Amino acid sequence: MSRRGLAGLLLSMALLAGGASAQTDPDGNPGSGLIGTGQVVPVARPPLPAVAPDTLPEVQLSGRELSGVQGGQTVWSHAWPPELGAIRGPLRQGNTTYLGVGPAVLALSETGEVLARYDLSAPVLTLDGSGGLIRATVSGPGYRETLTLIPPQDGGGVQERVVFAPDPAVTLWTMRAADLIPDAQVQSAWQQDRLNPFLGLRAAVQARNAGDRRAEAARLKQVMGSTQPFAVWTKLAARLDAAGYPSLADDALESARIDAAQRGLDPSVRVSRAALEAYGHPAGYIGTLLDQGRLNRAEVWMAHLRLMHPRVEGGGALFLRYAALLESQNRSGEASEWRRFAASLGSGTLYGQGALGLEKLRDFTGLLSAALALSLLLALLSIFWQIRRLSLRHTGTGERLVVLGLSSALVLSLSGGLWAAQAAGRLNHPALNTGTYGGAWAEAGLATLSLTATPDAALLRGLGPQLSGDLSAARHYYQVAAEQPCGRNNLGTISELRGDRPTAEARYRSALGDEPGLGAAAYNLNFPVLTLGSEFQERYRPGQPRLCYPDDRSLLRALSGDIRSVWRTQLSDPQAQLSQVWQLARRGQVSGWATLWAAQLLALAALLLLILPRTEAEPTLRPRSADQRLLSWLLPGSGLLDWVWGGVLLLVFVLAGLTWVSGYALELLGRGQPLPWPLHLWPPTRWPASLSGLGNSWPLLLMALAWVVNAALLWRIGVVRRQVARQTST
Repeated sequence: MSRRGLAGLLLSMALLAGGASAQTDPDGNPGSGLIGTGQVVPVARPPLPAVAPDTLPEVQLSGRELSGVQGGQTVWSHAWPPELGAIRGPLRQGNTTYLGVGPAVLALSETGEVLARYDLSAPVLTLDGSGGLIRATVSGPGYRETLTLIPPQDGGGVQERVVFAPDPAVTLWTMRAADLIPDAQVQSAWQQDRLNPFLGLRAAVQARNAGDRRAEAARLKQVMGSTQPFAVWTKLAARLDAAGYPSLADDALESARIDAAQRGLDPSVRVSRAALEAYGHPAGYIGTLLDQGRLNRAEVWMAHLRLMHPRVEGGGALFLRYAALLESQNRSGEASEWRRFAASLGSGTLYGQGALGLEKLRDFTGLLSAALALSLLLALLSIFWQIRRLSLRHTGTGERLVVLGLSSALVLSLSGGLWAAQAAGRLNHPALNTGTYGGAWAEAGLATLSLTATPDAALLRGLGPQLSGDLSAARHYYQVAAEQPCGRNNLGTISELRGDRPTAEARYRSALGDEPGLGAAAYNLNFPVLTLGSEFQERYRPGQPRLCYPDDRSLLRALSGDIRSVWRTQLSDPQAQLSQVWQLARRGQVSGWATLWAAQLLALAALLLLILPRTEAEPTLRPRSADQRLLSWLLPGSGLLDWVWGGVLLLVFVLAGLTWVSGYALELLGRGQPLPWPLHLWPPTRWPASLSGLGNSWPLLLMALAWVVNAALLWRIGVVRRQVARQTST
């Protein structure tokens, strides 16, 4: 063979080898298959006609199927199930195709491989490539947000701060996409989408089961080397732990904390149970570990929860449960430390009662209102019995004062209960319980709350813009809140970010001087502090000034003010309130506003009664019949209503009795037993479950004490009456 013929043969062999390698991935698998974001429809590829090297496949979308067509033939095809959300696009920019699927945007190469995945804050509405920039507009209830996508060749990512809506369909979209892929197609799917860590983990487990340790290690390395949102890292850590990779699970939790810090999450901000579930549900996995007795792994996850989400809803109970398990293993020192930490979470809450402060106030005012209403009813019945007439114009001044006092106290108690219920509803609003502030979703939710015109509200409004990088808007709000130490601290952080450290230090010192326990200001002055969130700031945001976040008391002032807000609401729009009361009454429901209106009318009537003159002279120490004396002895305070202290004695006796009955009912409900008559007439959810110790013996002792005091007073009055009678007879 000539030299020229040999060269031609070698060239032909090289072209054949190149054509074969172009149709396979680096592991030798066919290029068609599945990607991590959904099912891929395998397409048999016939031999392609010769095309120019610069010819790219044409991307076509048909329904939920995206295809690459070259020379009239389909070379790759992907399909996404409806569970993953609406399809938006495609948008072609150079050699990259962008497609929105639910809350994610996928950047695909000309061969259909996923080059980048953009996890956005809500479902994608539109994709726009005008001006050379790729913009994705996402939308949710009452808001829209436009985000700028960085091309894969420039590193990928989103230019703006992305604050996820606390919805698992948004935050855990990647996991749902991977879970929809059948086991038989996991390997081919992983080849097309190496950015889906859940696919990589499944592929690694399959390789381990097949005995291919090298492939297992390679896939795990790719999984841990990817960039993911913190919710994905947290959920992935649980699956790594369950799959037998505890060290990788620890690394995934560390990556979750790093990403959360970059997105502005802070341990000082409340997190609802629903939001935590959207963030990977670490508390749920901790519960599983504790049920299984795996305290070694639970220790790692508890440390993660304590460091990142200490103010999660229900976290205090979980911390105490963990402390009890430590105590059972003779680790009393650690158990005591966890109990102290759980108790410290009550700092800054209403009356220092922690997350249940408002619930306890609502239950206490409900119990007190019931006692006041029953005491008022018993007092009126006792008065009618004594005067033998259904008219209060024959009552004495003391009895009128008792009626006025009980009815006025009932108004205050009902108002406090309504305020607690309203404040709890606003404080638990999802926009205030995501672990951070800002973002289109949270700002839309915050706009639905009627914030007060107070410095606390200005502080709350300024946090979102600052976390999103709008320092000018944040400074505007903080200047309104400058009279508060927290507001001055945040003004100092803006000065420091702008390079003015002396001004920042002056503001930090001023804030710390007014509130010596302000941990953020102490941290910014480089003082050693151990307040909530300081360790997280030092580890994951080193060198950055620490923001001051409002505590629960500040949030309550920003959201609803004090109890006077209830009365202002009544005065501002009474017609709307009465209409609401009527609508609920038509459905057989009693509104709390209805009881408040009734109590206020009763208090007004009692006030008018006090002003009206008495019909007949007011006798002192008037004689009583036998049945009246019996009632006075059986019901403490009922025979002393002509003295103001008689009403107090009656209220104490009734309140103690209702307290013991409530404790008894809660004990039966806790054991799953039915309530006896007439307790079963009261709804099970309306008993004061947040109040502890109601079923102890102290209510019975208080009732006995009230009866003894009542008996002593009645005996003394009897002695005085007999002395007066003897003096009169002589």
